[in-house]
Amino acid sequence: MDIKDFKEKVKKPFHAEYKEKVKSEGYNMALGIGFWENNYSLEVRLQPLENSPDPIPTDLLDRIKNEILPSRYEGAVVNVEYIGVIKT
Repeated sequence: MDIKDFKEKVKKPFHAEYKEKVKSEGYNMALGIGFWENNYSLEVRLQPLENSPDPIPTDLLDRIKNEILPSRYEGAVVNVEYIGVIKT
């Protein structure tokens, strides 16, 4: 699968399925494509929404990583990191 197919068949459906679930926990989910063990991966970056704790509580981050988001999606590894507020 080339990167264009991966974006259409894996990245976009993943984002559509999980964006609101993560948002309901008070965090925004940015999503990119990485490369992991010779395959494309989904790279999730979490940022707090207004009035959400920064940094994220460890138990909530673990819940998002282990219960809300899958560790794999359509065969792709899902890597999740908390990046906090990006200051410009």
